[in-house]
Amino acid sequence: MPIKNKSLIFLLIFFVALQGCITMTVLALGAIAHSKSQNEDTATVRLDATPEEVYQAELKTLEKRSDVKITKKNPKTHTIEATMGNDKITSSAKPAADDDTKLTIVAKSPDPLKTNENPALDLERDVCKELGEKCTVKEKK
Repeated sequence: MPIKNKSLIFLLIFFVALQGCITMTVLALGAIAHSKSQNEDTATVRLDATPEEVYQAELKTLEKRSDVKITKKNPKTHTIEATMGNDKITSSAKPAADDDTKLTIVAKSPDPLKTNENPALDLERDVCKELGEKCTVKEKK
């Protein structure tokens, strides 16, 4: 086999493998990607609903909680800012592929010792329940 054909086959294999890697980074419906650093808890989920439906479900979820105070909300951008004790919560519901919505919630804590708490993850689970969606956690390292 001439070297030219080997190079072509190598490139084809490379691009197929690369496509697989790109595809794997897209969240499946209901899969919550969760990560935690010293002062930040982040959760992202893809939901089978419009950004408006997700935004409304999140508002309803937050308003039910006595420990959460909504400080800013924007129905046009589907973003919310809130506080939970000393933690600052921000969220956004953005359109994703196939008429789905990607909801990202970030909770920033001034206390690095809060290692057992996952406020962003807990809120995302509550929004999933509010929408009647089954969501499962996939921990990010």
